[in-house]
Amino acid sequence: MESLNARIHQLEAELAESTHNASLQAKALAEIVSELRTQTTLLRILIDESPDLILVKDHIGNFVLGNKRIADLYGTTPEAMAGKNDGDFSATPEQTEFYRQNVIGIMARGLTEIVYETATDNSNGKVRQYRSTKTPFKGADGLSSILVIAHEIQSTTQA
Repeated sequence: MESLNARIHQLEAELAESTHNASLQAKALAEIVSELRTQTTLLRILIDESPDLILVKDHIGNFVLGNKRIADLYGTTPEAMAGKNDGDFSATPEQTEFYRQNVIGIMARGLTEIVYETATDNSNGKVRQYRSTKTPFKGADGLSSILVIAHEIQSTTQA
């Protein structure tokens, strides 16, 4: 009976230590989650406050991320862009096809490229010209993606 009581005492001590360790791990995890939320919020602010168009597309040319600037150009919100392509927003089919072929080609080549291109502002029909830096990369899923940062170089007349 004495050895049984000793074993029970030992198991209770192990349980208390495990509970303490789990509590410490949960606290550390909560701190990491809080830090990630802070970093995500700051990154979102940085992306949305940029005067440039900033976007990420997946391997088939669908938006993964778009900033407020491109959303405004397309008359939508950044959240509404995810999973869609330029054809869902673009004013012209020619621009849509150019963008799709261009980003798929750059992803296939695997090298950063500078591209001069136009976009039509859906709110007023103005054609805007951009100098776009397009950088392909592999996503977490191993598939190609592309980061596009487009700096407006000139606005022209109505389309």
